Amino acid sequence: MKNTYFWYVAIFLMLFGLHLHSDHVVNAQTYSSRCIANVPREWGAFKGVSQSYGIAFEDASGTLRFVNQFPCGLEQAPNVSLELRRQ
Repeated sequence: MKNTYFWYVAIFLMLFGLHLHSDHVVNAQTYSSRCIANVPREWGAFKGVSQSYGIAFEDASGTLRFVNQFPCGLEQAPNVSLELRRQ
């Protein structure tokens, strides 16, 4: 008798748990960015971030460009705060 009672309780808890889980499922939402900035393709690949200098990009010739502030919504390239050229 105790074994049957155990299985009834186990099945009830499992079904109740599935019911609770299905009530709390939230659909994924997509959010759009508040700010979109454009970086010229010629600047090359993203290389990293420096707390002092900003976001770094390196082009094919090895030039590093650091940008501190990106203008939102402008089609023009952001202002480069530091540019390091290889000679």
